[in-house]
Amino acid sequence: MEFHGERLRAVRESMNLSMTQTEKLTGVKQSTISELENGIIKFPRETTVAKLCQGLKIKDKNFFYLDDVVLPVEILPSDTPDDILKFIMSGENLPWIVLSKKIKDSGLPPEDLEQIIAILARNKK
Repeated sequence: MEFHGERLRAVRESMNLSMTQTEKLTGVKQSTISELENGIIKFPRETTVAKLCQGLKIKDKNFFYLDDVVLPVEILPSDTPDDILKFIMSGENLPWIVLSKKIKDSGLPPEDLEQIIAILARNKK
C-alpha cells in the first residue's frame, strides 16, 4: 500500500505545524516530510512512519495508508475555532472524544452533564 502524503500534510497543517516544527517533533527530516507530502516517497520505511505517528500522536500507522480515512478537519466547518481543532486532532484527547460520543449516544442532555461535572468538581475540593 502507498503512503498518503496528503494526510500527513493535512494533520501537520491542522496542528499549525511547519515542516521544521514537525521535524523537531518527530525526528523525521524536513526534506523527507516534504517528499512524503508531495508523493515523491510512496513507500517510506516503517521506522519513519512510526516516528511520525509517535510525534503527531496518531495511534494507528494505517491512518496514512487506508483509502477511506477521513480527518476531522475535513468534515468540520471551515470556521471551527483553532483551539477546538487542536483538541480534536490531538491523539491525547481521544478518550475525551470517545467519552463525549458515549454521552451523546446515551441521550444525556448537555445541561445534565454540566450539573454532574459541577457536583463532582465541588466534591473533589
